[in-house]
Amino acid sequence: MIAAAAWPWAEATAAARFAQAVEGWHEFYLLAGTAAVTLVGLLFVALSFHLDALLDDSRAHLLALARQTFGAYLYVLVISLVFLIPGGSARVLGTALTVASAVYLGLLLFRTRTTVREADPSGHDRFRSRRMRMMAIVLLLGLGASLAIAFTHDPGWLPLFVTVVLLQLANAAWTSWDLLVQVGRMKQGAGRGEP
Repeated sequence: MIAAAAWPWAEATAAARFAQAVEGWHEFYLLAGTAAVTLVGLLFVALSFHLDALLDDSRAHLLALARQTFGAYLYVLVISLVFLIPGGSARVLGTALTVASAVYLGLLLFRTRTTVREADPSGHDRFRSRRMRMMAIVLLLGLGASLAIAFTHDPGWLPLFVTVVLLQLANAAWTSWDLLVQVGRMKQGAGRGEP
């Protein structure tokens, strides 16, 4: 009888401990979400100046890379928003993170399959495939961590999402830079009459 009465108390204590652990990451996810929104805005503005280069049929690989990069920033934003939901339980947090990771991983794999068929005249395929593989690895890591959170309710899995966010932001920022350089080179080559 005493053990049965102690069980709900232990569960409530574990839930409070988990909520406190999530609250400790509040500032990090606030900053990560802000960084993701800022970077996606800057990329959007920068690419809008060169929209003609992205919409040319011979440069479909650049448009695919731009979509992938926007998606990476949005993934970080969604993760940050999920972590900032007040009073969320481990099950709710883990489920929301699992759905976000699974959806973006599915979209990435679908886009990878469709863009593999598109030829890249600039020889940019190796870079693009490395970026896509890195994003897929990060998403798999996020998916595994989110499932662990949902099923174990262990706050020890929370720091793994810091790695997911940092790797995703770094990979997306690197991809953004390379995308802008590639578009700039193509515009410069077009100005000189090169194909």
